Amino acid sequence: MKRVFFVDFDGTITLEDTCDAMTKAFAGEGWQESLHRWEKGELTTQSCAREIFRLFNVTIEELASFLANIPIDETFRDFVGYVESRGEKLFIISDGYDFNLSIILGKAGLSHLPCFSNRLVIRDNQYDIDSPFQLTECNKCGTCKKELVSRLKEDAAEVVYIGDGYSDMCGCQAADLIFAKGRLLNYCQKENLPVIPFSSFADILSWLKEHDER
Repeated sequence: MKRVFFVDFDGTITLEDTCDAMTKAFAGEGWQESLHRWEKGELTTQSCAREIFRLFNVTIEELASFLANIPIDETFRDFVGYVESRGEKLFIISDGYDFNLSIILGKAGLSHLPCFSNRLVIRDNQYDIDSPFQLTECNKCGTCKKELVSRLKEDAAEVVYIGDGYSDMCGCQAADLIFAKGRLLNYCQKENLPVIPFSSFADILSWLKEHDER
């Protein structure tokens, strides 16, 4: 059976949310209120990002060095190897930034994976956001994961979604099977969606192998 996997990045592949981490490290006081309003749905991803970026004080070199030290779930490599060995597709879809994904996946030797995310625009150490995968009818997230899942799944026999947070709550609705942790797990359980809890990609890989051998 040919599956297609859609995988969130921040807090799912990485062990911490890179956007949160760089905000805590480099933004001045006041970012907490912007983030809180985004989590309540009062701000779009773009509006929240721009409010926080006005508080940033960091060079591109400092930001790159900081991001390079954020660890990933080391079992993600084994998961990718298994998916690729079966000729199945895997897409990373993120409401974070291409700059972050490029640095971290490059360091992990996984830069070949197809990624869809917001773009981090950097000019003279001033930061902005561009959202090429936004759904204008909604405008809530910078990257509309539900639209990407619907567009990229093609004729897959099963659509699998893997995530952990707020921006995954729409995208997972277009999937046949969901692996979730954190806020996404709570949401799926509340909405009675077909969800399997996980802590690391080792859990997901174990589940897949067990079911593929049946």
